[in-house]
Amino acid sequence: MRYLIAVAIADLSSLYSWNLNLFYKHLINPYQNDLEDSSILLCRFISFMAFVSLQLSSWYLTLVSLDRCLNIHFLFWHRKIGRANYVIYIILIVTIIIVLINSHLLFLNGYQQSNCIPFEKRTCIICYSHPNDPYYIFPKWEKIHVIIYNLIPFSIMLISN
Repeated sequence: MRYLIAVAIADLSSLYSWNLNLFYKHLINPYQNDLEDSSILLCRFISFMAFVSLQLSSWYLTLVSLDRCLNIHFLFWHRKIGRANYVIYIILIVTIIIVLINSHLLFLNGYQQSNCIPFEKRTCIICYSHPNDPYYIFPKWEKIHVIIYNLIPFSIMLISN
């Protein structure tokens, strides 16, 4: 039950982090700029929340599948390790690991570019990039994200079911 509460919270934050930009871009901002382009802090926070919430959601679902598999195959699991107070620790450990894996987004993602000609501003925020490596997020981090978000959880769920 606690795993499903964690899944609901992760899915809710995922929906808000991905759709907040669309809401801002099409309904609030008359110039239809992205929310990430308004400040370097928003760029880093929104990208961090987007990646973390998706990964947490998939890993919490993986924990549900793994917990059910272990309950079926090992009779002692529910009485010893699968208890509710241990579930909270397992959720916290997974959350801390995912946050640490994605923490570089809070510090290295995005930069300010001065004299931004195409947008006719004095400074522009270039999100999902790094000044020394323009392919920092796309496609480099996207490949790692696919492995963490899709490949590993899918493999565990496939074996568990």
